Amino acid sequence: MLTKSVSAIHPNMRGHSLSLSYLRKLPNLPTNILTENELDQYDLEIRKYQTDSVPEFEEGERIDNWWGMDAIARKFTCLTKMVRALLSCFHGPQVESSFNIMNDIIHNKSGQINIATYSSIQVIKYGFKAENMTAVQFFKKKDYMRE
Repeated sequence: MLTKSVSAIHPNMRGHSLSLSYLRKLPNLPTNILTENELDQYDLEIRKYQTDSVPEFEEGERIDNWWGMDAIARKFTCLTKMVRALLSCFHGPQVESSFNIMNDIIHNKSGQINIATYSSIQVIKYGFKAENMTAVQFFKKKDYMRE
């Protein structure tokens, strides 16, 4: 249910027949994002979000950048708070594999690597992934003597 409900935050789902019902369920799934006082405001905002004019979502635009626009954040404060919290959740096979790798490295019988070193490895690994580059490509030089 969480995955379906989260899919309703995509700007292209706005106005879809199911998106309002999915958005209404969101505060009940991750319950620690909105306060009791914000729930009524959230309900009003999701209804307004379905019909009001908002900036166009461009092809290839990142959803976090779209939700980060001032025009949206000011107009839908509670909805934006919910969306930002949901978009900041890590998920997917790489996160799962990261926990598996960390469990292999940081073990009570293997004191060879500490958490800071492992964290550095992960930062570099994900940096290369974000740039769609391998370590070999990064360090490849045209002129080894001058670069």
